[in-house]
Amino acid sequence: MAEGLAAVGAVASIVQLVDFSAKVILRLKEFHSLAGELPTSLRYVSSELPVLSTTLESICQNLKVNPADSKLEAALLLVVSECREQIAQLDAIITTTLPTAGDKWLSKSKKAIGSL
Repeated sequence: MAEGLAAVGAVASIVQLVDFSAKVILRLKEFHSLAGELPTSLRYVSSELPVLSTTLESICQNLKVNPADSKLEAALLLVVSECREQIAQLDAIITTTLPTAGDKWLSKSKKAIGSL
């Protein structure tokens, strides 16, 4: 019974991370469409984050069908936690450096310079 609950916890954590990743991916795409290109520092992340998200979705689907043992689930939860932390930091960077559609010219200019 406890293993079943752990599996549900791992799946729930992965689903939350995939949702959060999707939000960040969308914000990067919005910026790309507004500005025409991403700052160099975010180009790699923009191409790799969808791969991570897809991989996590696949792992999640597999865990629903074939629950992992407790050691693997503990390792997965650690990786998911670390990924969530990194993506949260990325989200904070995006929030402070990338202009949004509602930003005024001066604000966009400051953010553009800050993103370099």
